[in-house]
Amino acid sequence: MLENLQVTLSIPEGLSVIDGTREKQFASLAPSQSFIYDVGLRADMPMSMLDGKTILASFNHSCIEGKTHIDL
Repeated sequence: MLENLQVTLSIPEGLSVIDGTREKQFASLAPSQSFIYDVGLRADMPMSMLDGKTILASFNHSCIEGKTHIDL
């Protein structure tokens, strides 16, 4: 069982959160349990200007340290 997992999104300039939050706290996850973390974003500039930018998701827990990214 994994308890108190925190996920933090780093969203580049040019995108705004319109639904959801940049941070999510999960009280507990059972072995092999998955989760979905939905965040609505709005581009505040043409998408072509976001090329090469990255949304970074950081996972913070005493048992896990990790990051993943989504390239725009």
